[in-house]
Amino acid sequence: MSVPFLSRLHAWRARGQNRWLLLALVVATILIGIVWIGFAVNLSDETSGLPGTVLAVTGNEPKADDKRPQFLATYRDGPPDMVMYSEGRHSGPLRYVTEEAARRIGYRIEWKHKSFSKSVPGLVDGTVDIIPYVFYKTPEREKDSRFSVSLGLRPRPIYFVINRRFGDHTTIKTMHDLAGRRVGYRDNSYYFKEFHDAADIVKVPFKNEDEMAQAFALGKVELMVLNNKQEMQRTIASVGFNDYEYTDLIFDIKSDMYYLFSKLESRAAVFMKLDAALQEMKDDGTIARIYKSFEAEPPL
Repeated sequence: MSVPFLSRLHAWRARGQNRWLLLALVVATILIGIVWIGFAVNLSDETSGLPGTVLAVTGNEPKADDKRPQFLATYRDGPPDMVMYSEGRHSGPLRYVTEEAARRIGYRIEWKHKSFSKSVPGLVDGTVDIIPYVFYKTPEREKDSRFSVSLGLRPRPIYFVINRRFGDHTTIKTMHDLAGRRVGYRDNSYYFKEFHDAADIVKVPFKNEDEMAQAFALGKVELMVLNNKQEMQRTIASVGFNDYEYTDLIFDIKSDMYYLFSKLESRAAVFMKLDAALQEMKDDGTIARIYKSFEAEPPL
């Protein structure tokens, strides 16, 4: 047998083996794809009704074919009730309580990330319907918004943070240590009676978190009082400031938790229904069960 013939034979066999190898790789890829699709579908089915897991599959957006009327509700980071786990996405028991109450009266919820101070004007002009995670019923708030029924008592820690330019955490241990200090606060928030009644603190009001964080970073106020630690930490980080620390002064109090509803007359009837649904969920244990599914203590 000639050498050229043997060379051609070996080349032909090599080409045949390559073709079979390529075919095997294609078949394996198809099989892996089929298995993965089946796994993903099964995962979606298994998690579709479980609080805290469904969001990983569906996100926050309502289904395109959902024709129910909607409420526009805002959210912010406030663990464990509301948890913002990535930009534009949140979870937590209070989200599921809100959506279940809306479902019971034939509505759905569209969520928008917005701080409390930036949400309140929307209640007045009708661009926001619901603000969850609200504490303290004050006459000022009742002028422009409607309070829901109370969901129950929740822990409400109040923190003070200090710009290190003006001292460290050990310099503020009691309310007396705040005497003469410039302390920033949001003028539409209620903190606790001792703070609001204190005449020896230089209290500096701000319209929102952004303005307060910028003033804090520039040293225009020495300290800030916070009733939402997580949300304010995000805001301080957004202005590129980190030279601060939490003081030893913490007020760990409890207060009723509410929703704020729009006070527009055209929405009064539907919010009466939503209030009734929330009361029903409180009475039948639904709110408690949702909280416990997140391993969080329900409102008392």
